[in-house]
Amino acid sequence: MEEQKVKLNYPCVLKFGAEWCRPCQKIKPEIQKWATLNKGKLTFYDVDTDKAPEIVEKYNITSIPVFVFLNSDSDMNKDKLKPSEISEKLVKMGYKISE
Repeated sequence: MEEQKVKLNYPCVLKFGAEWCRPCQKIKPEIQKWATLNKGKLTFYDVDTDKAPEIVEKYNITSIPVFVFLNSDSDMNKDKLKPSEISEKLVKMGYKISE
């Protein structure tokens, strides 16, 4: 399978999930709100684990939902976070999670 190359805007958050994953679907509205509140400062990307196995492998994703926070294209600058940890990380980094 050929790996797809996507140009990411940094910093960004990769949200790993799947259509069949209820917790992944449940958190979607909150992620959309955070994306709107931080537009132009932080980009959120949805990664469907069933459709992008090469990306799942690259980031060693073993459970979903999970978030990968990237500051740059270097794998040295990544944090893998559970849903309960992402809002704390965003606040700590100076991003908005509410109005």
